[in-house]
Amino acid sequence: MLFDVKSIKHPQNYKLVNFIHNLGPHGHRDWPCDKNSINKIVEEFIQNPYMKISILKDNSNILGYRLIEREVKIDRTIISIGTFDNESFNLLLKSAINKLNKSKNSNNHHIHIPLYQKKNIQPKNLNISHYEKVRKYLKMSIETDNFIIPKFLDNQFKISKISSSKKIKKLIQLQNEIFEPHWGYSPNTIYHFSNKNNYSFFITSLADEIYGFFTTNIIKENKKVIGKISMIGTKKEFRGKGIGKFALTNGLFFLKNKGASKINLDVDSENSHAISMYENIGFVTKAKINWWEYKNI
Repeated sequence: MLFDVKSIKHPQNYKLVNFIHNLGPHGHRDWPCDKNSINKIVEEFIQNPYMKISILKDNSNILGYRLIEREVKIDRTIISIGTFDNESFNLLLKSAINKLNKSKNSNNHHIHIPLYQKKNIQPKNLNISHYEKVRKYLKMSIETDNFIIPKFLDNQFKISKISSSKKIKKLIQLQNEIFEPHWGYSPNTIYHFSNKNNYSFFITSLADEIYGFFTTNIIKENKKVIGKISMIGTKKEFRGKGIGKFALTNGLFFLKNKGASKINLDVDSENSHAISMYENIGFVTKAKINWWEYKNI
């Protein structure tokens, strides 16, 4: 039986939270280990009009769940699935594809499926004749005790915390300007900055000219604090001047001072310059996210 979860008070929600907790890492999202944190994320998804969560059940047991996320601005739908077995995975995927094919109103609509791959363990099977691998992202991590402090940090830059709505709007404009050409980037809105555990900073000259930015996030898991470098961006005309390394280092220091014992980030596997910078500081690859695109043939 497959049904949609439409209320945060649905009686199956606590079973879904337990199921996600038992699954561990999956999909492209950073699911926390703490059940309370998972529950908050699930509630946010249920209340988001651009997301739909469905549960697959057999009698009283949950066999899997599916999250369909619409990114209207780039005409894309992301199908994220969590299961323990291929049969449930394929059932959830096939029914989603059929539903989307019936409702889509654009020939250019993209349907993407992110699959989590840890080390050499292969992800769930796809019918390759209907899907094409279009991108791979690396999930990298560093323990804050292993942080290799750069020998020199350029003192011609400074950071400025972004807190006012005016600065947030300026940040959104800058993010969209820098990342709009990048694969899979959906333009941000003010909604993306409503989380009180998100912290953003401009990188500026000493005279306050904006060169770039970085954004961070904190998740509290039981008694641990997990940090994330969510995004680093530099204006095109200022690249190659060490601004990215300055942003990364300050982001790490900020998160460590917030109590983070581990810091994560995601990076496009084709961005060799960024990967090299992360590895030099001490980040290691923990998993890969393979992005597949459905081909309607």
